[in-house]
Amino acid sequence: MKRPALGVVACTLCLAAALLSAQDAREFEVVSVRRSPAVTAGSPNDPVSIAQSRSKAPRATFLVLPDGRFEARNQSLAALTSVAFSFDQIAGSKGVVDPSAQWMSIDQFDVIGATGRPWTTPPPGTNVPAELRTMLRTMLEDRFALRARIGTRSMSVLVLQLAKPDKLGPAIRLSSAECRARASASLSPTASQSPGCPPPDMTSGIQLTAVTMTELADIISKEGRFRDLGPFVDQTGRAGLYDVSFSFKTWLPKYKWTKEELLGLLSDQLSVKLKQTSLPFPTLTIEKARKPLED
Repeated sequence: MKRPALGVVACTLCLAAALLSAQDAREFEVVSVRRSPAVTAGSPNDPVSIAQSRSKAPRATFLVLPDGRFEARNQSLAALTSVAFSFDQIAGSKGVVDPSAQWMSIDQFDVIGATGRPWTTPPPGTNVPAELRTMLRTMLEDRFALRARIGTRSMSVLVLQLAKPDKLGPAIRLSSAECRARASASLSPTASQSPGCPPPDMTSGIQLTAVTMTELADIISKEGRFRDLGPFVDQTGRAGLYDVSFSFKTWLPKYKWTKEELLGLLSDQLSVKLKQTSLPFPTLTIEKARKPLED
């Protein structure tokens, strides 16, 4: 494997460390934590029930409001921890969040906080003020008894490579959209959606507008049906923006798919080869937490 992959790990870990070190040790003046009024799965161990529940649940939001206020709606502990540790900037096909219990990724919470003073200007590349990350981390340690750490471990990944250099699959085409839509906004609570582009639709397939191949790999890595297969990493070398559109119901009209079926779907529809290999990956490990008391 090429050495630049190690450079990616070093850079992403440095990013997380730099953002964390820049934060002031501050707490919210007022904070509320409540379970979201979302649809719950019939069985926490049934992947079909979980998938149906997620498709009906309200969309997760993370809003930085004026005068030192913020609201996080329908957020899992894993998503909140990702923001608190600056890992939302590198998760996806560049890093992974590893919760120690299933509820940390499934149960959803509403968190509302206020600081009593205006936010500072967020660092470049994010719209989350540095002190908000610190306050969120302190709140999670207090209310969820959170214990988490960032490290590196070797992980099995699926590399996307071009099957034919001059051929795109039937589900992907060069984008003619004038907007710039970051499709990862549907999965990252801190990403912003550019005006004019339709929002990403991941309910019954993958419907994306004006995304890079790297963003596409990020989205596949986080999408529920593919998440257990391991992170996907873009090595197609393709530049530019693409529109992606295909339906799971059309190609695989059932709830449970085998790994071979899912990988075959991606390979055929995107015209890519999928190669299994190992790479060192930044990892945010949630070692311990408990469900909070609501207020």
